[in-house]
Amino acid sequence: MHLRQLNGPAGAARARATRGPGARPLPARSLTRARVISAPVPPLQQEQQPQPYRVTEETVRDVRSMYKSLLYEYDYEVQPDWVEGSIPSDLVGTYFRNGPGLQVNTGKTQRHTFDGDGMVLSFSFDGTPAVRFKNKFVRTKGFVDEQNCANTGVVAWGGRMYALYESGLPHELDPATLSTLGESTVGGQLETPVLAAHYRVVTDPATGARDWVAFSSNAGLRGTELIFYEFDAERGRQRGTPARLQLPAGMALVHDIAVTEDYYVVHLGPLDFDGARFVTDYITSRCSIAECLRYRPDKPSRVWFVPRPRGAAAGAAPLSIEAPPAFVFHHANAFQTRMQDGRTLVTLDTVAWDTIAFETNQYTLSPDYYAGGPRTQLRRYVFDLTRGALASDSRLMRRCCEFPSVDPAANAAAHRAVYCCADIVDDDLHWGPAQSVARVSVDPAAGLDGPVDPSAVTLDVWSPGRRCIMNEPLFVPRKGATAPDDGYVLVAVHDAATGKGSLAILDASRLAAGPVATIRLPHILPAGLHGSFSEAVFHEGSEALPKWVEPTPIRQI
Repeated sequence: MHLRQLNGPAGAARARATRGPGARPLPARSLTRARVISAPVPPLQQEQQPQPYRVTEETVRDVRSMYKSLLYEYDYEVQPDWVEGSIPSDLVGTYFRNGPGLQVNTGKTQRHTFDGDGMVLSFSFDGTPAVRFKNKFVRTKGFVDEQNCANTGVVAWGGRMYALYESGLPHELDPATLSTLGESTVGGQLETPVLAAHYRVVTDPATGARDWVAFSSNAGLRGTELIFYEFDAERGRQRGTPARLQLPAGMALVHDIAVTEDYYVVHLGPLDFDGARFVTDYITSRCSIAECLRYRPDKPSRVWFVPRPRGAAAGAAPLSIEAPPAFVFHHANAFQTRMQDGRTLVTLDTVAWDTIAFETNQYTLSPDYYAGGPRTQLRRYVFDLTRGALASDSRLMRRCCEFPSVDPAANAAAHRAVYCCADIVDDDLHWGPAQSVARVSVDPAAGLDGPVDPSAVTLDVWSPGRRCIMNEPLFVPRKGATAPDDGYVLVAVHDAATGKGSLAILDASRLAAGPVATIRLPHILPAGLHGSFSEAVFHEGSEALPKWVEPTPIRQI
């Protein structure tokens, strides 16, 4: 779990700041085919963690080892002897994941992890033991110029697929081949050349219609304006006129939003913009734009509730409510509750940083960072929209965590479980990187009448071992599922002992039992960011699936 630096519009300047002045674009190398290789990888061994567990220099080295480049583009069938366990027959569809697949760290020049060129990978499951793996870099202009590296999110929607980035246009991809088709304005529907990397897929409880709810964050002299879009599933067309929220003057960092039946939910942490450093250091390429932001723990956060155009609150003015100081990258979910006395409450489950230092990156990590420094908490905020006040604030577990999600059928509705990657330290002071997957179960009504009773929260945790680092876990409903949280959790695992990656498939109802299947790959899976799952099985053509072939590197560092 590492801090993400803000990917601002000045991509080239940012790249110079993080790689060093005078750094040149990386030269390309041609792809050639090579011999067929079949190299089984030793299985991951689940082990009991010593108590108390503390981060060591070895742990930090293991974390850094995940931030390496994958200099190959693959398209192959997973060999049977790479699979431990059995691929579930009711896991049908394609898992996509985006992330920075190309890193630069030559000893003379460095590039921040989250500025790495976007690489989308996919695992296709067709209900048989066969699994097809692909990965391909997004061919953006930034692949050479280092602007809009399309490395953060991915979504298949309305018959199309998009690689998403924090501060630029989406790039359309062919979902079968992962080939880049070019920048997209989503059919000319975007009002600015920006679409954020985070989104929600929301199901209308009355009609069953599904919408892709997305947003853009646009900084200007008047402040930051957020624009909210809702695209239908059939054609990817915008439903109605997008809603807007004009934030006060200054720079606002909004990485994610939550959605309820009637509102978009925006959490703004207490940040100040350091204009002096912007002029002296950022303009001269001595820092990133994120390092011009200062966290102010003496100020409150502010949470905005923006009426959705087709919701019951349509036409009302946006409402803001103060909350305890915190910074949020990722929300799990939000939902509304109508109380017997007529009040409307909104529950927001989110991962809140108690403080944050934007200059932290993979090169500055040390064991000391995990001893009392900035840490995350999975929190439940309940807001009383009728009274305009925070009704309750509760910590749901002691473990530090990130990348929270819920059963996608529960987006904007009451959920009973949050899935996230978490540490294995489980201490009030010390914490650690993501080395486990956790399911946090709590009743949706908890927190409505006061803070959540800790005894009402249950945890189900799996860790593959002390030298394994986790990526974002993704809940996938099993084919034909009708009950909430009936499915699997997919999570990519980096084993620092072997330098290889794997995909673990866990039964969502019993994580601690370990994977029902583990796909052990013969190469690294670099640290990724966000993924999605499509019920469609994308195979190019009808030819037999190719075997694993290792080409030459596509780029030289």
